[in-house]
Amino acid sequence: GTYRTEEESQQVLIVEANGVKIGIVAAVYALNGLTPEYPWQVDSPIDTNKMIAKAQQAREQGADIVLAALHNGNEYWNEPSEEQVQQGHTLADSEAFDMVYMHHAHAIQPIEYYNGTWIAYGLGNSISESSYSYESNNQFLLLRTQFAQQEDGSWKVNDIAWAPGVNHQANVAAYKWCSVASDHPQGTCRSEAEDANVNANVKRILESMGAAEHGLHEWLITQDPPLDQ
Repeated sequence: GTYRTEEESQQVLIVEANGVKIGIVAAVYALNGLTPEYPWQVDSPIDTNKMIAKAQQAREQGADIVLAALHNGNEYWNEPSEEQVQQGHTLADSEAFDMVYMHHAHAIQPIEYYNGTWIAYGLGNSISESSYSYESNNQFLLLRTQFAQQEDGSWKVNDIAWAPGVNHQANVAAYKWCSVASDHPQGTCRSEAEDANVNANVKRILESMGAAEHGLHEWLITQDPPLDQ
């Protein structure tokens, strides 16, 4: 939700993938005590009404799919906060978004299928340095969401899958990022027992709000068809 110019702030980011236009509406809960130089520079704090209006604007700009991206939640918690759930449900109830996803907690949080909309509350800690005071801070996931065009021309999620990973200090000087998925695409990461334990814990967290009943499943990359098929 940041902008380089005031004019840019009045538009919605549209990216194109395989001929499909995707609108991305983002916002952040706060700026770590910083103050923007201009009021239009960043969408903070999170204003769900403003996000819904921007989603509608994205459709007017030609977006086929509109995503909401929120930077919020409590750091190192594996459960979404009450505010996260309220914001996610408000955006889903508006029917203006095709999916909602969140980050900031640096920990994996549940995925929910709510009122016809998928909400991913926390994708984990895939980039920043790990905190060894919190094991959850060493875990992250790749979330693959596939959309299919419906007969009326709209787009709906037709498959959603996750692949878990961990980051840890492989030696004194370097961090290591690796998969702990069930199909072991990179072999063993920490140890077979530790990898299996993280995988099971991630699965438990992701499915804790009933998402598996609606089709959420683990993404086994080794079973994907070749890219040329």
